[in-house]
Amino acid sequence: MLLDDFGTGYSTLETLRHTPVELIKIDRLFTSGIGRNDLCEAIIGNVVDLAKRIGTGLIAEGVETEEQITFLRQQGDMAYQGYLFSKPLPGESFKKWLAQMSVRENDTGER
Repeated sequence: MLLDDFGTGYSTLETLRHTPVELIKIDRLFTSGIGRNDLCEAIIGNVVDLAKRIGTGLIAEGVETEEQITFLRQQGDMAYQGYLFSKPLPGESFKKWLAQMSVRENDTGER
């Protein structure tokens, strides 16, 4: 199960207590505070620690700036989603984008 928008709405610690979760998506509300709000950064750090302790993967939503990606990479292993990488794409466009990214990753070793 994927827990979307973690830390907001119905995606709470209570959900983690009662539901087996494989992946947590950190809500963009927190990601958007990177570099501007120490509390958002502290919350992200604690969510990263929590995910490590319970063995779940992480995705940070709403990544739009180099400052955000730099901070998130320093926190540990996770995936990223946001306009820094691409706007939302229809299926065929996504396939082309993914193929281009795979070639780039093979050429540079970066993601």
